[in-house]
This record gives sequence, structure tokens and C-alpha cells, in this order.
Amino acid sequence: MCGGANAGTPDSATGAGGPDPLELALIAAAGLLLVLLLIPMLWRQRLRRTRLRPQPRELSEQQVLAAWQELIDSAWDLGIPPGGGETPRRTAARLSELGDLGEEQRAAVGRVALATEQALYAPAATTPATLQQDVLLVRSGLLASASRRTRTRAVLLPPSGARLNERVRSALRAAAERALWGPLHRLRGLVAAGARRPRPGRRDGGTDG
Repeated sequence: MCGGANAGTPDSATGAGGPDPLELALIAAAGLLLVLLLIPMLWRQRLRRTRLRPQPRELSEQQVLAAWQELIDSAWDLGIPPGGGETPRRTAARLSELGDLGEEQRAAVGRVALATEQALYAPAATTPATLQQDVLLVRSGLLASASRRTRTRAVLLPPSGARLNERVRSALRAAAERALWGPLHRLRGLVAAGARRPRPGRRDGGTDG
């Protein structure tokens, strides 16, 4: 009887073993994929909060330009890419047309464009903090006219996240250059310093006697 009980022990121990390494690898891969998918969304939300951080009174030139950039990126996320070389007023007209904005949103995007031009060409002008609300008003109009698929993509995979990708690539490129060329530059410096150092030798070429 004891022998029969002992015979079942190895099978029980095998069944009660640790988790399958393959399952752990799959879980880890799924978790990493989820984190990678969330990074653009979280980065975009944080950037929007930073750009549109509430201000008590007037906006500085940098804050006006940040609000304008947020407007451009919001439109980009919702299917209206930036136009190269456009003036703020031309961009505002294009967003109003392509975004099918209502009168209230059109007026808001016009105010943001005017404030941007003043920040660029007449820095002494003052801009009320309500400009940030105008940006959110325009964004709400763009959201209302966009399809559900576009709105979902704007949240999960915002096209303006390309800026983040470019920053990451630039940072990786710079890190690789420092890692590869830094030691070489230091070695060259040591060699150059050694070449400049005077070598010991006789001061005269004659002999005694």
C-alpha cells in the first residue's frame, strides 16, 4: 500500500510544478505590446495638458505658439495633416473647411490664428488666457465631424505621435554616436597629447674629450 502511494508521488510533483516558461514569455510579450501601444496615447495626453495648462491672465508668446501647435496636432490626429508653408490664417481657413466646423468653431480658430500671427509678428500684443478654451472648442468641432474610426485612431494611435518617433530616433542616434565615436575621440586626444609631449634626449650632439 505504501508502495502504491509512493508511486503516485512523482506524478503529483510534476503536476504541481512552476508555471510554463512559454506562458510567461507570452504574458511578458503581451504586456510589452500593451505598453508600447499606450505610449503614444499617454504622451499625447500629457503634451496636450502641458500646452493648454490653465493660466490666470494673459498668455506669453510661447504659450500662444504652444496653443497653436496643439491645434495643428489635434487636427492632424483627426485626419487633417499640417500644411507646409501656410500662414496661420490660411491654415485656419483650411481647418474650417475640411473639418466642417460650425460658426462658433470657425470664429474660435480665427481667434487662435490671429493671436498666433501677433505672437510671430507683433510680440507686444497681449493675448487673453481664454485662447486655450478656443483651442478646445475647435477640437470638439473636429471630433464631432470625424468618423468613429478616426476618433479611435486619434486616441490610440495619434498621427502626431510621429513627432515622438522622430525624437526617439534622434535620441537613439545621438546615443549610438556617443557610444561609438566618444572613445575614438578620446583616443585621438591621447595620441595628440603624446605627440606634443617633448621626448627626452641629449641636448648636444658632441662627445666629451
